[in-house]
Amino acid sequence: MAFAKSLLIVSLVVAVVSTALAGKCPKPSSRLVLHGIGENAHKLRPTVDLFNKLLGGDDNGSNPGPLKEGRRSINWDAGIVPFNFPGDFFAKVVTRGLTVSNKDGKFAVSNPPVDANKTLVDDKFDSINKRAAEDFLTFSPERLFSPVKQNKVTIKFSVPAKHDAALVKGFGAVFVDVDKKLQTKAVYYDYNGCKIAEEYVDKQRNGLSFLGVIFDSPIIARVDIYLGAAPIGGYKRGDFVVMDDFLYSEPQAIPHYY
Repeated sequence: MAFAKSLLIVSLVVAVVSTALAGKCPKPSSRLVLHGIGENAHKLRPTVDLFNKLLGGDDNGSNPGPLKEGRRSINWDAGIVPFNFPGDFFAKVVTRGLTVSNKDGKFAVSNPPVDANKTLVDDKFDSINKRAAEDFLTFSPERLFSPVKQNKVTIKFSVPAKHDAALVKGFGAVFVDVDKKLQTKAVYYDYNGCKIAEEYVDKQRNGLSFLGVIFDSPIIARVDIYLGAAPIGGYKRGDFVVMDDFLYSEPQAIPHYY
């Protein structure tokens, strides 16, 4: 398997449980962590394909859940996805079982296809931050996702079409224009709020990065993602990072013992 001019790192890690939360946290569990970088979408594609293979099964699209097997994905590219993005769009409008949130609830999806005059009205967030947009690529053309006024986003899962809180065993995403090490990261939590993984995204200036984590069973209830050093809205300079595709296992109903 060739990965020319790209980097792929797969590691198996034993999760460390905080002693402060030992009474509530699960026993240590192994996890698989997948990192990848690429100068463009073609170079990153093998990493994303591998993560999908590790998640297993087919893409279940917007079918009602929970399904026993398979996975879900969000690429932001359909014309139905609004520029001013409501955090529950992929839970209530398109049933993929995923919600995004943060303190101010302002999110955007770049490059809506056309305005009333059938012309493009935004390109990679150039209507929000023209300077930053010059460095952004897409993995799946032609739209990207980002919080606007904050550089943090919280992801939670639900049973598709039923809206009950759910767990997944794996979640990964494509990150755009990560300039610095040890800055952009994803923190994974279980249903009790225990931190079960924390991983930094590998840098690829003016390119694309991937980070994904998979556990043996559905345990992930929430993922907090920290993007660069500053949000794209309100700042002209900084390490701005946005996102493209989200990939995750089929959301499963939370067991009664929780």
